Amino acid sequence: MFHMNGGFDIRLPEKAGAKAVEWARRATEARERALAEADEFGDMIIGDYVDTYVNLTYKLIASHRWASAFCQGKSDVFLFIDDDHEFNAKNVLNYLGRLTRSDRRQLLSGPLMIRSSVIHPLEDASRNKWAVTRYEVPWSQYPPYVKGAATFVGADILTELVVAEAYTRFLWVDDVFMGFAAAKLPHLHFQSMKGFYLESTNNQKALVAHSPIVFSLDWLVDNLVEYTRQALQPWVMVERGSV
Repeated sequence: MFHMNGGFDIRLPEKAGAKAVEWARRATEARERALAEADEFGDMIIGDYVDTYVNLTYKLIASHRWASAFCQGKSDVFLFIDDDHEFNAKNVLNYLGRLTRSDRRQLLSGPLMIRSSVIHPLEDASRNKWAVTRYEVPWSQYPPYVKGAATFVGADILTELVVAEAYTRFLWVDDVFMGFAAAKLPHLHFQSMKGFYLESTNNQKALVAHSPIVFSLDWLVDNLVEYTRQALQPWVMVERGSV
């Protein structure tokens, strides 16, 4: 359960919430283990924030700044991807290889969302997974953005995006925050990539796909509940109205 500044609560599905509570009591151990792993393998970026669901925007900002500061000249394009997703290296390289170097450095793409409705808080905390207050977002629709599961950002775009993010009011929904930051740069346009993200289909053709799911009764129940909530959400929004 997360108590948000806007006076509403967010309750994650039971499994995710239980894991968060468990590690909240083991913060020192988690930090020590993370530092030890970073020292051993040198492949972790550790930011100065608590790694929770409602702090994903801090993670996004830290990742973008780190890549912009330390990886310029190393790559023309960066792929930022959630830990529950995977990419097909062959497909990604084939796709990028068909682009010019200039196009790669100007890439800003992913699963594109256009005219997405703003979700305002409900009394049921379990239905507030993406809710924001009217103070945070007073409009009825978000600007174009790409789902945070996976995003390609060209090196030239990243340099500008990092600056725009520094002057964008914080919003805890990370992918939407990035959309607001990009909107400050009118020459930037998100691109939707066909086959970028596939699920429950032929993921052999995808650039990025959801990691294989281990099916269980708990998984089935959790997903049925979530799909029901998503199906009902638009009706709830219309009933309550939006700004």
